[in-house]
Amino acid sequence: MSIVMCTPVGDGVALTTPDDRANPKNLARDPRCSLLVAQEDWWGYVVIEGSARIDTVETLGRDDFLSACRQIFRQISGEHSDWDEYDQAMIDERRAIVTVVSDRVYGAGI
Repeated sequence: MSIVMCTPVGDGVALTTPDDRANPKNLARDPRCSLLVAQEDWWGYVVIEGSARIDTVETLGRDDFLSACRQIFRQISGEHSDWDEYDQAMIDERRAIVTVVSDRVYGAGI
């Protein structure tokens, strides 16, 4: 389990992570997962149960991958001060995009 920042994207909820971390390796082996999204006060939450799709620069191609990374960043943090630097960091860090597509959603206090 990890605390991450994520955002709704297309058919799921997406985040980026270095592809050599345990989470993407485990999800590649078994894509079933749960994602808990909590309010700042931790009282309200939504749980998304589903399957993870992992995309990388190799699976999407450089331009589509970087465009998707930028979309995720923009939705979480807004505009970046240097998109060329950001793009290079995504490549250098060997980031992966994890998109959780829901089979079941439930929660409380929302």
